[in-house]
Amino acid sequence: MNLFSRNLAVWIFIVILLIALFSFFNGNPGMQADQEIRYSEFLEAVDAGEVNDVVIQGPRIEGHYKDGGREFFTLAPSNDDSLVETL
Repeated sequence: MNLFSRNLAVWIFIVILLIALFSFFNGNPGMQADQEIRYSEFLEAVDAGEVNDVVIQGPRIEGHYKDGGREFFTLAPSNDDSLVETL
């Protein structure tokens, strides 16, 4: 293996490694990250029957839409006692 081929192989490896690191820290571009929505949007989606499931942990509400399982999250106000009945 001559010097040019070895240098080319090293540079190709470095470029591939940088692309992999960038993809890792930016998340998978093929997958949609969970999206923050307003609480009012969440309630509208629940009323329209567009929400498949939710997990409530304190004020944070995480869930999936029925259309392909897109993820979302929102923060619930502390004074909404009717949320469980709505769901």
